[in-house]
Amino acid sequence: MRRRPGIQLENTSAHTSLRWGNIVEDVDNPSGEMVIVSTPSARAYEWDISLRNRTVAEDNPEYPPTDWVVICVYRDELDTEFPYYDGHRPLSLRKLSRESNVNMYSFPESRVRVVGRVKPPKVPIDKIQPSPYHARTFSADDNREFIETTRKEGKPLGLPMVRKVDEGFETINGHKRIWVSKQAGLETIPVQVLDIDDRRAADLWAKHHYDSYTEQQQEAALNKLVDRFGVTVFDKLHHLSPPA
Repeated sequence: MRRRPGIQLENTSAHTSLRWGNIVEDVDNPSGEMVIVSTPSARAYEWDISLRNRTVAEDNPEYPPTDWVVICVYRDELDTEFPYYDGHRPLSLRKLSRESNVNMYSFPESRVRVVGRVKPPKVPIDKIQPSPYHARTFSADDNREFIETTRKEGKPLGLPMVRKVDEGFETINGHKRIWVSKQAGLETIPVQVLDIDDRRAADLWAKHHYDSYTEQQQEAALNKLVDRFGVTVFDKLHHLSPPA
């Protein structure tokens, strides 16, 4: 699948209102639920279906050629290959085609009907470990109201961000929400699971935490970052700024 250069059409609308994570059915062949995993910002007339050697518009002559393209995967295949996909981000088409066993389908947007949306996965809280750079502690006495509210809600107030690691999950953002959830007695919580490597995880951790740390906390975190990435850590992580 790739975008084919095409002529510019006038009076075209903005991007499709359909989003990653929408659960949809094929209007022409509602044989099973699919999930939109990418919206490539291409019109049906300019998006090639490689295996068919024609565009989405040519493959769907009964639909407007100016429809935006949506990329879908059948839900059962997605659940098998990407069990923690929650629709917060698109999936890489390159990764889908080269590193998975899912079949992708390109549709003009008006050929699919939205029937729902995927939900954030719930994971056991005791399988979530803190980021190795985390350097804060929390007091139950200082967070009684937060803990009680979380207990009543039955979930954290906002999705923590984690990534999958061999031992379970590693926190990227939301350490306090996870800690509070555990204090509230929750056994499983909904999370956003990112598919990222060590460097990107450290970069996102720095983005969300480093600048708000105290000087002592920054020093403790930086020592761990240097141990992992070397003395050029400030060059390697985009969201990490050297001390003034």
